[in-house]
Amino acid sequence: MTIERRANAFTIIELLIVVAIMGVLLMMALPNFYRMRLTTRKAICLNNLRQIEGAVDRWVFENDINEGYVVTSSDEADIYSYLRSGLPVCPSGGEYTISVVGSYPQVTCSMEGHGLAGE
Repeated sequence: MTIERRANAFTIIELLIVVAIMGVLLMMALPNFYRMRLTTRKAICLNNLRQIEGAVDRWVFENDINEGYVVTSSDEADIYSYLRSGLPVCPSGGEYTISVVGSYPQVTCSMEGHGLAGE
């Protein structure tokens, strides 16, 4: 009885080499993917902050509010009505806070590094 060998099959060594190469490539790609995900979340948060600031500016203009006015929680509900989707959510889990009218920045996020310029 003779044993036939297939010429078109992969050996175990070839499969191990391919798995090792894929592992190395994955190890190089994951940190970049993670960094890109954090950068995207921060960009979304900054966009949300700009939209909230625009809503605050419209609210201040339409209601004739003076600089130095401290925004209350009932005012925040009124301000968020100026946004099409209502209250935006920070993708990293931060909380948005609207402070004194006329201060810069008027809107802040509780996540470190998520803030408008000058913060």
